[in-house]
Amino acid sequence: MSGVGTLPATPVVILTGPIQSGKTTALVSWIAERRASGARIGGVLAPVTDGKRHLRSIANGEERILDVAASDGGGSDADVVAIGPHRFYADVFAWARAELLSDLDSVGRAGGCEWVVIDEVGPLELRDEGLEPAVGEALRICTEHDGLRVLLVVRDRLLADVTGRYGLADPIATVIDVTDLSAPISSI
Repeated sequence: MSGVGTLPATPVVILTGPIQSGKTTALVSWIAERRASGARIGGVLAPVTDGKRHLRSIANGEERILDVAASDGGGSDADVVAIGPHRFYADVFAWARAELLSDLDSVGRAGGCEWVVIDEVGPLELRDEGLEPAVGEALRICTEHDGLRVLLVVRDRLLADVTGRYGLADPIATVIDVTDLSAPISSI
């Protein structure tokens, strides 16, 4: 992806768009481009592979299946985080939170992260589950350290709820709609 111009260097960038509009795909390309330029990026991606959502550490590439498999008998209630018809492994969220906190712990150190990507902030995080409290911690740290920027992925229908919950108004956050070609992700 290439674009004209550069967006303001706000501490938080929000990549938004409808479900399955290419947000994670755009991020994968952006991460590769930025890393080729020497950027240090951590965080987690939530790709869908073979119809199942995974969580992948950007720092080390480790990936775990997030969707509870029907062959697991749906998982026990103690091992599952559910929202609507979706059931996710609680231990995979715990692992992803630990990965995020480890990336955040590197901020300010030589070789530490300049960017932390959180794909994605959604209904679970809004009710303090899923990737919380790591999301809140990332946002707190990025507003206190000039050397860290956070990129959040948020579905378009949840944008107002997420920006309100976390106090992400301009000039703290820049919003990029993945479907808006006039402000591509490569401009950050």
